[in-house]
Amino acid sequence: MNTDIDLLAIGEYVSLVLTVPTVTLALLVLKHYGPRAKVALRKVRDPKEKMNEIDYLVLGIFFGFCGSMLDNVYWGVSWTAAFLGLPFKDTLFAFGTIPNIPFRQLAGTVAAILHLIPVILIPKESLWYTRSIMGATGITAIMLGAFLYYG
Repeated sequence: MNTDIDLLAIGEYVSLVLTVPTVTLALLVLKHYGPRAKVALRKVRDPKEKMNEIDYLVLGIFFGFCGSMLDNVYWGVSWTAAFLGLPFKDTLFAFGTIPNIPFRQLAGTVAAILHLIPVILIPKESLWYTRSIMGATGITAIMLGAFLYYG
């Protein structure tokens, strides 16, 4: 009896199966939060309107799930192509960093900032670490970018 388990193949299969509910549920979140996100975006454009904490959180949820959904679609297609052995799978993986920028990194960063704005805007001394970490993160990203670019 062969007891070898191809853990990688099982992982790929489970990931592909879970992509369907992940994308579907993200679409439902976008459908239900979309109208409220539109209201919040109108407040951004109208200087007479003032955004509140909930507006920032709603926008963070909207941008976060939008990016996550698009990221899952791209990688779902890529991993499906690999799982089925399709000839264009290598191209999808080779260009994978390109969709990661807007869908994963940028959407995740924007969502996190939108979630943190209400916390940061509350004037409490106990939040110095959150402000410090955000500042240090920005400086670190700039330094890493400069190091990678200039060597």
